[in-house]
Parts: sequence; structure tokens; C-alpha cells
Amino acid sequence: NVISASDQGIQVTTGTNVKIRGNFIGTDPTGLMARPNASDGIDNFSSASTWSDVTQNLISGNTGQGINAISGSVSGASGDLIIAGNYIGVDRTGTSALPNGGNGINFVAGRWSGVTIGGTTAADRNVISGSGTNGITLTGVSNITILGNYIGTDATGLMAIPNGGRGIAMSASSAINLGDGSSGGRNIMSGNAAHGLFMSEVSDAN
Repeated sequence: NVISASDQGIQVTTGTNVKIRGNFIGTDPTGLMARPNASDGIDNFSSASTWSDVTQNLISGNTGQGINAISGSVSGASGDLIIAGNYIGVDRTGTSALPNGGNGINFVAGRWSGVTIGGTTAADRNVISGSGTNGITLTGVSNITILGNYIGTDATGLMAIPNGGRGIAMSASSAINLGDGSSGGRNIMSGNAAHGLFMSEVSDAN
């Protein structure tokens, strides 16, 4: 699907076993030019009950956040919500910026249990670059794992496509896992306009 030039690209408030896969959100059908949604690409997972995945989407060119998740809770086993294989803030080639105006991914004020952003294989990797502010922002959340992403680079990991702020910014959050020690699980946070990784009032971050 091409989901562009609307108020918000996709908004979900409550749902069960939700899958968002393979869409162009905020771009034209070629995936090379912006057709902005006026707010977020994917907005508001508030009160969502069970999730499967947000995978293999192009989420770029939107006026607000790429993915915005606020005031919610995803409970259950690890891996309930997987955000993987997306290009966020770049074009479909992964080599040029197509910025979202806000953060690439924004999680706020909720207990998000069993959330994984990225993974340990190249297919799982999110490219989160070119955003107007931070690549990933976590505020007042817990239980999120971030693995194997390129944040501030192109899809090769060799060229900078800076986020306008930090690569990952965390505040008032806990139980955040960054990488698993393997080469596939390491995040690359490079080329960003500010800190690669910023933490304030964060506990149990690994």
C-alpha cells in the first residue's frame, strides 16, 4: 500500500494481532519522493492489546514522527511487538535522506513489555536515519530491546545520513537492552548531529 498525503498515515488505538507490513507511508509510489502525511507515519499504539509486527515498511517523508507509540502497554512474552526491517527517514534505496519531521521511532509513557526494535540478522535491521530530531526516543518506558539497527547511516552502514538530534535518546526509562553482544545484534549509531547515545535518569540499561 501507498499511504500518503493524509492527516496520519496509519492510526491504531486498540487491536489484536496487528500486522503492518510492506507499505510505503509518506512517500510517492516510487519510494523516492516525499508525499507527507500531515502528522505521523504510524501513530498511537495506545491501549493496543496484542501485536505481531511492524515490518518491511518504508516510513519516510512524514511531517511528524515516523512511528509514534504513546501511553500504552503491550504485555506478554518477549517478542510480542517486533519492529524490524523498516526504512525510516530514508528513501527505498536506503542511500538518501527522506526525512520525517520528528523522531524516527518515539515511545512515550507506557510499559512496553516484549518489544524488539531490530534483530540479529540483516533482514531484521531497521535503518533509522535522516529524522528531524532523534533516531529513537524513549521517554518513561520500560522493557524495550534494540538490536542490530543502523541509526544515522545509510543502509550499508558506511555513509552518514544524520538524524538531526541524537541517535538514541532515553530518559526516565528502565530495563532497556541495547544489543546482545553478537556482531549481528550490535547497533551502529554514527553520523548523528548530537550524541550517538544519550541517557538521563535511566536504570537497568544493558
